[in-house]
Amino acid sequence: MSIKKHKEIKCLINKIIKDHLQYSCAVNTLVKYTSKLDKNIIKEMSLRITLINNIKDNRSYDTFVYLKENEQVDDELLVKIAKLSFIDLILNNKSNEAITFAEKYFDNLSDKSLISLIGYTPEDNKHLNILSLGIDRVEIMSLINSLLFKKSTGKSESLLHSTLSYYETLRNNKEM
Repeated sequence: MSIKKHKEIKCLINKIIKDHLQYSCAVNTLVKYTSKLDKNIIKEMSLRITLINNIKDNRSYDTFVYLKENEQVDDELLVKIAKLSFIDLILNNKSNEAITFAEKYFDNLSDKSLISLIGYTPEDNKHLNILSLGIDRVEIMSLINSLLFKKSTGKSESLLHSTLSYYETLRNNKEM
């Protein structure tokens, strides 16, 4: 292999690694890996980390409000986050806030299984825990990450993910 080809491959590998570190919000690793890093990239990654951690830490209401007011989010994702926000308010013993939230964001208070949770504490109501487990926090966190990564880069997944998906497609087609 020529020196020129080797440098091109190394450059491409570095680009894929940097892109994936940005996608996965590995701020410290990306800062160490990259000599020059745009402060806007760090700011964008920090925002994604905050919003994702809110979901993980039963504070999805803050993420819901941010996305509703600042981003173009499809209705399906917004509904999932709204339901999770309502459940998190109940889990955090904030029934009054949950009622206000439901009145503001739920159409005609149509989801009776959620509304019926008001007034219960997490310890009192197994149904609350079952409902909160039924909502996939990891999926919601991944969807939010992809949405905001796409806003900043134009891609909904990292170059590494795209490369692996393409490789898998080629491999599956070869086996057929």
